[in-house]
Amino acid sequence: MRRALPLLLIPLMACQEETLDPDSFNWEVTVTGIEDLCNPTDPQPYQETVTYSLFFDGSITDIKVGPDNFASGIMTGCTLEYDSPVVGERRGPNEEYWVKWQLTGSALLRQGGSSCDITEGLDWEGEETFEIIETDDPDLLVGCTYTMAVTGIYKGQGG
Repeated sequence: MRRALPLLLIPLMACQEETLDPDSFNWEVTVTGIEDLCNPTDPQPYQETVTYSLFFDGSITDIKVGPDNFASGIMTGCTLEYDSPVVGERRGPNEEYWVKWQLTGSALLRQGGSSCDITEGLDWEGEETFEIIETDDPDLLVGCTYTMAVTGIYKGQGG
């Protein structure tokens, strides 16, 4: 029995419709599965649109989805490199399996201007990879990955 990627994302993306923090810079992004190496014979489709809210402290950047911290990274020019903490959770029909995973991502982004070399019509263009770090699920291999394309538009500051 394969574990679908959406099961990994639900805890991070479920509460994204909260009021936006006035100090946040916000992008509406669409996350689309492009490669599933955890289920090579039965790839699990995934697509969802959420708001990424960024908070800057110099080049240090925190990303939230709704009120929840999602990832942290470093902004250099137009490039943001980020990762999530390692997340551990129970999975399976009876929550009988333990899975730990981590996301890493990289994106080109702009805040409404035209100074960054991004595909026309986009303000966020990047990729995220979820890697299985640890699991006792016999159908899920440690080290397998799900890769997502992430594209979006800048929605402005604050809520």
